[in-house]
Amino acid sequence: MPFSLFYLMAVVIKRTFSRPEHFPFPVFSIGNILAGGTGKTPLVIHVASRLESLGFKVVVISSAAQDGERRRGLSDRFDEIEMMGSRLPRAGIVLKKGESLRALPSKTGGRVTAGVIDDGFQNYETGRDLDIVTVDASNPFDNRLLLPSGLLREPISFARRADIFVISHPYMVCRKKLDRLAFKLKRFGKPVFVMDYRINGLKDGKSSLPPEAISGKEIMAVAGIGNPESFFTLLDRFNPAVLNAVSYPDHFRYTAGDIERIRKEFQRKGASLIVTTEKDYVKLEKMNPGLPLCYADISGVLLNPYEKEDFDTRMLSVLKF
Repeated sequence: MPFSLFYLMAVVIKRTFSRPEHFPFPVFSIGNILAGGTGKTPLVIHVASRLESLGFKVVVISSAAQDGERRRGLSDRFDEIEMMGSRLPRAGIVLKKGESLRALPSKTGGRVTAGVIDDGFQNYETGRDLDIVTVDASNPFDNRLLLPSGLLREPISFARRADIFVISHPYMVCRKKLDRLAFKLKRFGKPVFVMDYRINGLKDGKSSLPPEAISGKEIMAVAGIGNPESFFTLLDRFNPAVLNAVSYPDHFRYTAGDIERIRKEFQRKGASLIVTTEKDYVKLEKMNPGLPLCYADISGVLLNPYEKEDFDTRMLSVLKF
């Protein structure tokens, strides 16, 4: 608790004395107030893709990037860079901190007309036109204590500066709990949306299978993400006969020893397929494991059970079309 108090003091001081820089183009932020995986990446991709479809030149500002380039393997989070790069081939992906957004056009080969900050809610130095905050339905506020006593990066009351809340992983809780969480968030006076997830297919870089292909089969699921249980639950929707779940820490760096352990477990269980996340596949496939490995191609689906307008309409309202 004493360390959490020091942490709170640092947050308050940083927020008080930061002077956000504003830019001549709209800046969207997708963030959270809880450390760990809350499902931000699919939402970042959705927002950037929607802006690109409207003709914007989009830059994704990610703290996972290195020196404004996609320098594979040099970051603990290079899996996110590879994933976003493949999903957003026309977007620039650059470093979030220590670099002015005004310098981005020269780095992306053209005029920037929209910026999307991945994990930007605590980025007090950058002015945003829209702050979108994701809240994990299965663990919205942890034990309500700040780091390191809990997982909160800021006091819950600080969430009131958000413009939109998006509840992620709704399938992890019953509808009553989902409604209760939405009601709590609505007290901040901001719209609340829900992001479900859809598995479009199982891919291995060369071919694709429908997700129903795992129905009735014994499979092995491997995930090194912030909330691996959400991934396993998503796969379980397609009724595999047995789902052998293997989880690792978020952004885990696999070694040859890890590959061998996965291989032995796969052979011991007699599974027919290994299904992993796209982020993990980026790292595992590079190690050429020689295993029947594929990833679940997942996209976010924005729902509006608590609002009259849909998410895209609310999001794009800041552009004043």
